[in-house]
Amino acid sequence: MELSILNQEGRLFVDSRDVADMTGKRHDHLLRDIDGFIGILNKATSPDLGASDFFVLSSYLDAKGETRRKYDLTRIGCDMVANKMSGEKGVLFTAAYVKKFELMERYIAHGLDKFNIPSTMSGALQLAGEIQTKLEIAQPKADKYDQFLNTEGLIQLNEVAKHLNVGLKTFYAILRTEGILMKQKKPNVHIPTAKYANKGYFSVVREQIPNKDGKMVWHSIAYATHSGFDFLSKFVSAYIQDETA
Repeated sequence: MELSILNQEGRLFVDSRDVADMTGKRHDHLLRDIDGFIGILNKATSPDLGASDFFVLSSYLDAKGETRRKYDLTRIGCDMVANKMSGEKGVLFTAAYVKKFELMERYIAHGLDKFNIPSTMSGALQLAGEIQTKLEIAQPKADKYDQFLNTEGLIQLNEVAKHLNVGLKTFYAILRTEGILMKQKKPNVHIPTAKYANKGYFSVVREQIPNKDGKMVWHSIAYATHSGFDFLSKFVSAYIQDETA
């Protein structure tokens, strides 16, 4: 079967049903295994071992229209499942998800649309050629972001403000007023509102930042994607132009 990657608000996942099909494991047995992994992770005291970084509980409708639970697995969630497998199916599953995640991450980094990787060699070769062509076309566009990118290929929101020559407080105030960002109470950071969270403009990641006492605390931090950089630049520039007209 073909393994599909889901892009949800900038996070990449694999459906547990696809994992079960690819590995020849009953879905209910896989869910039981994941429940066990989550139980262990929830007992851990380290903030680096949050269960949601590996598995996210979700649901689907079965053939009878009844709601059933499933999990969405991140890349490291797939790693955890694969580490418990042995034999040919485990190897094939590992090879499939590693290739899929790497290609999807590369595709997203260049602002290209979501795609599914073919399961046949001929289809994969054809797709590789198409990807290379699209990457060559996209490269000039990608180059303009290079000075702003971090190691994950994302852009800090303060860099967008600097690019626009707008004060950071003014920048955030505009985006809050227009319902694009919302301010978290603790700490002083902003994340996208529900309306804009899944438009591909932002990627929200978990990072440690110091609190008032200097203690490192985990929080969700929003970064701009390539398309988000373009959107914010145009939106804020137009807003300021209208205000000063």
